[in-house]
Amino acid sequence: MDKTKILKTIGISILILSLPIALILVRQNQDNRSHASPPDQLEAEGGSLIGNATSQNDSNASGGKFIILGINTTGQTPTPTPSQSSYGPRPAPATPTGGNVYTVPSSIDGTGNTEVSSQIQTFVDSVPNGTSYTPNIIVFPSGKTYKIRAGIRLNGRSFLTFFGYGSKLNNIGVASDFGNQSPKASAFIMGYSGGPSPTNIKILGFEIQGANTLAGTHDGSPWRAKAAALGASEAIMGISSYGPTTDLEIADNYIHNEWSDGVFSYCFNEPNYRSDRWNIHHNHIDKVGRQGITHCDGDDWQIKSNWFTDLSGSSVDGEDSRSDTNFSINRLHISDNLIERWGWDMDVAQFISSGGSSGYFTTVGLSYSYTPGQIAPMQDIYIERNTFRGGSMSYGSVDYGRCNTGNAIIGIGFLSLPSVQKYRVYIRDNRIEVPTALQCGSGIRLLQASGGEITGNYMPGMTIGTAGSTGLTIQNNNSAGQPNGGNYPD
Repeated sequence: MDKTKILKTIGISILILSLPIALILVRQNQDNRSHASPPDQLEAEGGSLIGNATSQNDSNASGGKFIILGINTTGQTPTPTPSQSSYGPRPAPATPTGGNVYTVPSSIDGTGNTEVSSQIQTFVDSVPNGTSYTPNIIVFPSGKTYKIRAGIRLNGRSFLTFFGYGSKLNNIGVASDFGNQSPKASAFIMGYSGGPSPTNIKILGFEIQGANTLAGTHDGSPWRAKAAALGASEAIMGISSYGPTTDLEIADNYIHNEWSDGVFSYCFNEPNYRSDRWNIHHNHIDKVGRQGITHCDGDDWQIKSNWFTDLSGSSVDGEDSRSDTNFSINRLHISDNLIERWGWDMDVAQFISSGGSSGYFTTVGLSYSYTPGQIAPMQDIYIERNTFRGGSMSYGSVDYGRCNTGNAIIGIGFLSLPSVQKYRVYIRDNRIEVPTALQCGSGIRLLQASGGEITGNYMPGMTIGTAGSTGLTIQNNNSAGQPNGGNYPD
């Protein structure tokens, strides 16, 4: 065989052998592209997306995802609500599991058709206290409604978390059940009847609904005849403490239609009642017969990122009302809340705020002394970045929309009563966005204060009252006294 034929034979053989190798390489490359491993993920998202919702990759290295909820442009338009990242309840976290988790048994009726107070209490009593290292968690299953006439009592309990996301407590109690001044029908009741003091309790994610069907109207307070006829009691709250409850967290709850306050702490003339370190945040308190939150004595309270709507009285009522001067309110932060429509009952407005016969309601009111001159001063009060909308609803069409110099949206100290001394009060960067007809009188009134600031507040048409106060820095407010406010244009 000549040399040329040998070379041709070798070339053909190489070509024949290379074709399957090339096909194998191409197939492997296709497989790699179609079956590539996903990025690291914390946990796969379950369920189906409905409506105008999209799944988005997050910006962190986890490779996880989050859901963006769009606005549905068809059908009935829902009522806009505040962003869950800023005010009111946040989305539910995953339901906890583990050896420290106790779930309300299915043998307790969760349909809301029968009253289950005693069964719930017995179950809660059976759960041992946790520890600072491992708090015990009581899970109320999502989708369940528990009808209770007597509230859940927590005397002597510690390191317990009540996980209620997606569940509902319907506290149906009325004055005749336990007496007009008894708080036993509050959904949660701590420290009542001299029981041991609770500590390190968390109440998270519940819908708590009372029996006040008139709340959010001019007849909704417990002193009105129509409400009284339905069984109203000023002692029935959503969450109530009648003892020195410490280290309490209340978050992500929707509390509504209560006869009295959404959240209440009691201290009047009780020398051993002191509730320190409460953290009340991301709740929606709606349609209650008195105040949203009453803070009565205690240090280091945080009231933040809550949404208040349609209250008979105020959003926050700070009553440092004990006759013992060794106790007071110190280091109170009221910040980043949204307050919409308050003061539905004019009688409550007069009682809590200025005391005048036609005074408007103060939505953040502090320092009302039942024994003037005999209570300790308040110190280090911070009221910052809150938004006030809708205004005082006053007493129907008789007063709503009528300017009155007794008005104060943020009132600390009262016109008609001797006011307790206050030290270091900071009222900063709040926005008062009430209707034009209510842009009158004092947007902010701070009496008998020594030291602090009133700065950066948006309150067009309204004034700042500081009678009896010294050492205050007042600047950059958009108010009647400062037309352009330095920082805020008209």
